[in-house]
Amino acid sequence: MAGKNLCSGCGLTFGSLGAFDMHRIGSYGEAIYKPGDTKRKSPIGQAPSTRRCMTLEEIQAAGMKQNDKGWWLTGQMGDSNPWANAEDEPVEANS
Repeated sequence: MAGKNLCSGCGLTFGSLGAFDMHRIGSYGEAIYKPGDTKRKSPIGQAPSTRRCMTLEEIQAAGMKQNDKGWWLTGQMGDSNPWANAEDEPVEANS
């Protein structure tokens, strides 16, 4: 989804939900089951979450770029406009 996505964890702004999601890495924390619980119906706990924001170096290494507003984008065509099409050509306004 296009638009402003502010991360409350790191304070960076992303130009799309995809870019925001891309900068969050790590595990949510897997469920822990009793040994022998092959059906995995009743978790007895949860492993610690390792979910975090990427560092600026990691963001740049992932190919993300900042636009003129300072918002981070995935660098993919149409990142800030989900309806953009690679075949679309700019249309000049009639004066």
